[in-house]
This record gives sequence, structure tokens and C-alpha cells, in this order.
Amino acid sequence: MFLDSLLRLLSCALCFYLFLHRSRSENTNGTANNNNSSQEHVLPTPLILHLNQSAAQLLIQEANNMFVSNTSINDIISDNETQQMMMRYRERKRQVRIMAIQRDILQKLGLTRGPNVTARLSAEERQSLVRSFDRTMLERTEQNSNDTTTCTDSDNNSC
Repeated sequence: MFLDSLLRLLSCALCFYLFLHRSRSENTNGTANNNNSSQEHVLPTPLILHLNQSAAQLLIQEANNMFVSNTSINDIISDNETQQMMMRYRERKRQVRIMAIQRDILQKLGLTRGPNVTARLSAEERQSLVRSFDRTMLERTEQNSNDTTTCTDSDNNSC
């Protein structure tokens, strides 16, 4: 699809070049050569010198058809494949930025682990987590027992 659009654009550019070359040759000769109608469309440009007459005619006809068509550079840019390619590029850039931000945050926090490391803990880290969990649970049970004793000891029994 993109290649087809590119070929259309190139054929339009060729047609425009031929049109300019023809109008320039008409200005230098004074009038166009009306005796040879096939020469009217086939000009002696380097590209057409290497093509045979029918291939040049087909190329010029296709370029004229494409030149008249509604295909523009904006249509090529807004093509679905181009949009998908641009979205993938933006997503890739976004992921690279996110990874850089994560790396900077981890570095500032003093963590040596990268963002994609597995969640396996060493024995020392596991023991540290167990101790902090036990300490938290012990503090909560002590706090709850203190709250219940103060509530029952109060005179009006309102907790």
C-alpha cells in the first residue's frame, strides 16, 4: 500500500517534470511541433530515451492519470499503515523513556535491582520481612489489648 502510494507520487513528479520540460521547449522553439503527434507527448529526456515508444506512452498516461487523481502527500501520511508505523514508533519511544525514568528512580533510592528482576528473595531478605511482620503483629495485639482494658475500666463504659 505504501509502495503503491510512493509509485503514484513518483509518477506525478515525472509528469510534472515532463510538463515543465515541454513548456520550456515550446518557449524556445516558438511553437510546438504539430507534424508529429507522437512527439507531442514523448520528449527527449534521459529517461524516455532508454524506453521504447509504447512504454513511454503508458508511463506518461499513468502519470497524467495519477496527476489528476486526488492522492496527495497528506493522503499518504494519513494512510493506515503509516499511522500504525508512527504509533509503534511512539510506543517504543515511550517505553524507552519509562525505562529510563524507572532506572533513575531506582538509582536515587539506592536500589541496585533493575525493574525486570524476578521477585525471589534471599534468605536474609525473607528473615527481615518475617521479623518486621512479627513485630507489626505484636504491636497491633498489644495496642488492641490496651484499648480493651482502658475501655472496660472507664466509668461510663463508652468506647
